[in-house]
Formats: sequence, C-alpha cells, structure tokens
Amino acid sequence: MEVGDIVGRKSYGCDVFFRVTNILNEQRIVLTGVNYRLLVCAETNDLRPIRLDVLRDFRMRFIDDAESRVRKIIQSRPNRDDCKAGKVLHIDSDPEYLKICLHYYDQLAVPAIGENIVEYQQANQIVQYLERDFPDILVITGHDSLYNKKAPGNMENYRSSGFFREAIRAARCFNPSKDSLVIIAGACQSNYEALIEAGANIASSPGRILIHALDPVFAAEKIAFTSIETVLDMEDILENSVTGRQGLGGYQTRGVMREGFKARMA
Repeated sequence: MEVGDIVGRKSYGCDVFFRVTNILNEQRIVLTGVNYRLLVCAETNDLRPIRLDVLRDFRMRFIDDAESRVRKIIQSRPNRDDCKAGKVLHIDSDPEYLKICLHYYDQLAVPAIGENIVEYQQANQIVQYLERDFPDILVITGHDSLYNKKAPGNMENYRSSGFFREAIRAARCFNPSKDSLVIIAGACQSNYEALIEAGANIASSPGRILIHALDPVFAAEKIAFTSIETVLDMEDILENSVTGRQGLGGYQTRGVMREGFKARMA
C-alpha cells in the first residue's frame, strides 16, 4: 500500500472510494474520500485496492454527473451580459478538492479565488484573505468526521467542526452581515448546529451524512447568480446539490448578483 493508492474498506462493502494520504504504521493508514469530504483512519487488513477499470468507470460517472449539473445550471440562467455575479473566496484544507472546485467554478463562470489552508489554521489566517479579496461569498471546508454518533452535540466528537466554528467566528468579526458576506461551511458529518450558531448562512451536515465534494460549489453558484433583490430559501439553494437537505442546511439567504446598466453607443 502506497500514498496515492485508491482503496475501499471491506467492512463497509467498499461503498466509498478513498485515497491513501498517510501511512502511520504497518497497521494504520489515513484515508481521504475521493468524492466525499471525509478523512478516516483504517486498519490495513480492512482495505481492498480498487481495480483500474472500476476506478476509471467511477471517475467517468463523477465527471458525467458534474457536467450534466453544470449544463443544467447554465441553461437555466437568463441570458444577460449586464449582471455582476458574486465573488467567491473558497478556503479548503485539501488541495485536490480545491483544484476540483476551482475547475467547476470556472466552468460555471463564477468568479472564485481559492486558498489551501489546513483546518486548524483557518481561523488564524482567514481575515487576511477577506481583507485582500472582499468576497461576497466565503466557503470554508475541508475534512471532518463524527467519532461517536451517540453524542452528536459534543464538539469533542468531531475531527474538524471546532476549527470550522472558529473560522466562521473570525469571519463574522470581520463582517457580521449575513447579506454582504454569505458563509457556507463544513464537511462530511460536521456539527451543523454549531456552525450555524457561529454565523454560517449554510452549513453541513444536518443529517450527519457524507457530503459531496461539489455541494458547496453548487450552493455558492446559486447565490452568486441570484439578484440581491431576491431572498432564496433552502429549497432554492439546494436545487442542484447532490446530497440535498440531509447534506446542507441553513436559513434564507439573499442573492449577491448585481444588475447593471450598460450604455449603448449612438
């Protein structure tokens, strides 16, 4: 087993594919979800390598689904060239996920800037990027997991929810308005209630489920291309999400797109 290998966990029927990101010792390996924002430790004898043909088919299904959603989103937009979409600052602890997200922001024509910051450093660094970029939408994510499902209210049972909470608080100290700075935060199984209480407009995960890598992107796109005159409810925001209301939740959020006036030449 080597770093970069793609594996499944036999005890879970290989239902989620993981990338080997760190080998702790001969028995313990750190895994990162390939398309879900999940980081776990696993026993070496519980892992099964994924065949190349299976992995190829899996990646093609991921791309086909994402491309289908992108086409649907673009086709549903009004054809106007006098609108300014909201700008996104995406903070992500995983460089691979950040690369994927930036690719799809580009496909969706969403102005986006990405920064790779590990979860425990996000709260300390986030303000400098807010001061630099003044985004309309801030996405804070990475990897998370719930250790003990019998105590979902205990922050000690989460890998990264506490870090996300502090990053949200730091951002809200910089800009307390939920209209001028929309915050989308969290990862797989994150403490949804704690992130919302800290000041996020939208957070994961109400159902403590695995969220798709692109769920924050699709939520941000919806807000970025909705007029400031329109208040979206969660059904609107989740229109293009993969995991739906169990994956993301929140409250009514105002769009951040601004309509302009373009003078015509005589």
